Amino acid sequence: DHTVFESEVVGAILALSSIPSLPHIKHVFLGLDNQSAIRALHHPRQQPAQYLLLAFHDELKRLMNRIPNLTLHIGWVPGHVDFPPNERVDTEAKFAAENNDPPHPQLPTLLLSPLPRSTAAAKAAFQAQT
Repeated sequence: DHTVFESEVVGAILALSSIPSLPHIKHVFLGLDNQSAIRALHHPRQQPAQYLLLAFHDELKRLMNRIPNLTLHIGWVPGHVDFPPNERVDTEAKFAAENNDPPHPQLPTLLLSPLPRSTAAAKAAFQAQT
């Protein structure tokens, strides 16, 4: 129902929402293995999944209000090449996706209910069937 791009942006939103639970954190590197998502987070423009990019920037504003001296760097990390931190995140993401537990109450509001089905994912699924 969703694209890899959307998953990466949702992961970035989740990462931002978890930062306040880490005491005394001042510097964060948010590593993504999707360069399109990195570009979109740095320079949002009108595009599919725009609502997720807006949600990321809303979460970032809330975070910066809570921790004004925080520095955040968003950068690329290699995906699927035995990079242990990325492999661990992938494992945890797959576990969470397969888990049917109710959402954690401290999730950003947008993520407390299912996201709308992606038009891009629906088109790709249709093309794969035809």
